Amino acid sequence: MSATFSIDRRPLASALARLAKTIPRHSPKAVLTQVRVSVNGAVELSGTDLDSHHREELDAESSGVCDVLVNLVPFRKAVTSSKSKRFVVDVTDGLEGALGSVVVNGAELPQSITVDEMPIAPEDTPIAVANVEPGDLLRCLQDTLPCCDTESSRYALGGVKIEFNQPRGGEASITLVASDGRRLALAECSAHISAKSPDGLYGLNEDDCRSMECVILPAGVALVMCSALKGSRYAYLSIHDDWVELSMGSTRIVARRLEGRFPKWGEVVPESSKFSVCVNLSSMVESCTKCLSVSGDESRGVDLTFRDGFLSLYLSTLEVGKVSEVIRLDNRDAFGTVAGRVADLETCKRLGKKPDLTLYSSIRVGEDLQAYTGRAMLEDIDCGWSDDSPITIYPTCSMTIDVRYLLDALKVVGNGVLQLQFSDGESPVIVSQYQNRKVFTVLMPLTRDCSK
Repeated sequence: MSATFSIDRRPLASALARLAKTIPRHSPKAVLTQVRVSVNGAVELSGTDLDSHHREELDAESSGVCDVLVNLVPFRKAVTSSKSKRFVVDVTDGLEGALGSVVVNGAELPQSITVDEMPIAPEDTPIAVANVEPGDLLRCLQDTLPCCDTESSRYALGGVKIEFNQPRGGEASITLVASDGRRLALAECSAHISAKSPDGLYGLNEDDCRSMECVILPAGVALVMCSALKGSRYAYLSIHDDWVELSMGSTRIVARRLEGRFPKWGEVVPESSKFSVCVNLSSMVESCTKCLSVSGDESRGVDLTFRDGFLSLYLSTLEVGKVSEVIRLDNRDAFGTVAGRVADLETCKRLGKKPDLTLYSSIRVGEDLQAYTGRAMLEDIDCGWSDDSPITIYPTCSMTIDVRYLLDALKVVGNGVLQLQFSDGESPVIVSQYQNRKVFTVLMPLTRDCSK
């Protein structure tokens, strides 16, 4: 059997470029370097690397029915090297196991494999499907992917964990989490979720619920999905027993789920923090970039010191030199449940003693701030504050953070005001946009031995 289809250069070149992210250029199994060309009313191009299957449906004029394999590299080269704006592709099936042929604008492409050898993408009923805005899903993947560790012996860390959330009476959402063991990124977006049970996620049986608990998308496939999501009008993310599927109109990507146990990320993210401070994002990015310029393998930790309403950054190396930057903290959120200071003041009140104010140089009168939770403890202490003055507490502590990880976290913030939440110099630091907990990064401070 034979078929012919004609198509403009741009959509054909774009489809082949996306397939090239999945199909390997070289492989011990030659069939994995092939593109399957299927013509049956619709024109489809598909390929696989065994861990994922990728299909592109083309908007082309076609006639006839045919199914044939062709090597991706010469096929793509024939398209990209030609100046033609439109291509006519003639395909012919091989008879009785013989090889077929693919002719692009009169140039025949070499073939060496029959279509029967191509692995087929799985087809089964999904456990749950989420209809999500492509732009939101793209942002979530881009924000979490930097924290994947594809070289770790713990395979689960080499991907993005996907969680479907459907609270009773609440808005359904998807949570994406990635971690390399030293940092963690989380991003959440709204979604409309349906399941094979009429009662949604609540009606799933025990096996399906267990299967939904640890859905990990490989980082490499997630990057391919990011490329495909750009410009898409809608996206459906489906969870199967062994696969994750993303459908976006003419593009379908099916990926095998990573095996392994993902860290219990809920235990890593602090439920509350003693300190919450805000910093001008552009100033922070500029200072961290300067610190990165002098960092190296021997010294990658930047010292962050919070004191008297300022944040100082310091990093030095013997080979290059040192960088020292100072940034004024934004007092819009320099309040909090500062347990150490509250405990000190509460003890003074209970014992009837006046605190030594020289130890509290970072307690200042702020502007337009929320009420400080420890205010009642201060009313009976003669500290010079009036009853109607809001109280700002700036932290006084130091920590060391990997400057590369810190810059990656700042990129996730995007724009606006940077918010840092922590309890002390050794506790996890939550890096996020001001008052936005749907997207954030958790960084673990370095020990002094690891920072140098």
